[in-house]
Amino acid sequence: SIEIINRAESYGATGIEMDVHVSTDGVPFLYHDSDINLRLTQKSVIWGKIEDFSWAQLSAFITLKNGEKIPSLREALEFVLEHTTLKFVWLDLKSETNEIPMVIELQQEILQRAETLNRDLKIVLGLPTEDKFNSLMAYPGFENIPSLCELDVSLVRQVNANVWAPRWTEGIQTGLVQEMHNEGRLAFVWTLDEPAFVESYMRDGDFDGILSNYPSLVAYYHYIR
Repeated sequence: SIEIINRAESYGATGIEMDVHVSTDGVPFLYHDSDINLRLTQKSVIWGKIEDFSWAQLSAFITLKNGEKIPSLREALEFVLEHTTLKFVWLDLKSETNEIPMVIELQQEILQRAETLNRDLKIVLGLPTEDKFNSLMAYPGFENIPSLCELDVSLVRQVNANVWAPRWTEGIQTGLVQEMHNEGRLAFVWTLDEPAFVESYMRDGDFDGILSNYPSLVAYYHYIR
């Protein structure tokens, strides 16, 4: 929600991850799950798969658990640009459709506006699956699109991703992280929430970023290092 984007920096975050779906009329928006459910939303008159509805329907009928509205991706990125000093946005592509062309168009627009404003902001397309990887590879000039790849490092190189982002359970992987650094790439790890592992990753790892549901914990270990 826009509300949590507005609070992110107060929790110690310097960047955020956004889960992206697409409405039936082609509007990218933020939502985590694939369906409308009471875990994330209040009871509503529409139910089922979140991508089975238009943006007008979602805007009118869906209220998130704490009273917020679902933001479009444009609304969210413009808020980051205009109302925060966040430096990094990870767009986690979750749509069952090929959202990559429309997301890239918006990504490039916001990045150009950031450059005009002399704003230090990176926005990357997250590639969590081989389907999303293949969709980006099919896009003309894919190698120049800022991206983050969660897959094998060979695919990171193939798509020329700016960031390699393995799951935290795969370990600290210092050797591969160093390879990424030698190639001018960043290395992030996700989703790291366990305090003991956060401490060990901060102490012994060489990652450039940690995706966590507890950013204050990560910030704490960062600043006491």
